[in-house]
Amino acid sequence: MSVDLKTKPVSYTPHVGRPPALKKPKAKDPHKRDMTFEEKQKLSNNLQNLPLEKLDNVVQIIKKRNSSLSQHDDEIVVDIDSVDTETLWELDRFVTNYKKSLSKNKRKPKLGELALQ
Repeated sequence: MSVDLKTKPVSYTPHVGRPPALKKPKAKDPHKRDMTFEEKQKLSNNLQNLPLEKLDNVVQIIKKRNSSLSQHDDEIVVDIDSVDTETLWELDRFVTNYKKSLSKNKRKPKLGELALQ
């Protein structure tokens, strides 16, 4: 009795391009992962691009848990590396929800235009 074992060559392709995105933690997740450097950069840019009327919300989110907020006249300075993980993710959710509301508002007029045609 003979057994013929054939092994298939295993092909390994190294990961090319950017690494797979890490999942964002849920709002109620008690043990949130730390934000990556890239996520912090993106959050910082998104916060800077918020309209003035949304900045009060940002200040309230930060003040809730942190005292690392310094204000000079109308300018608010936040050291993003000194903000705790929970607050960073809350700010990220705030920005994400704001962006979603913007895109919904942009779609509504288009739907109305379609109904008129």
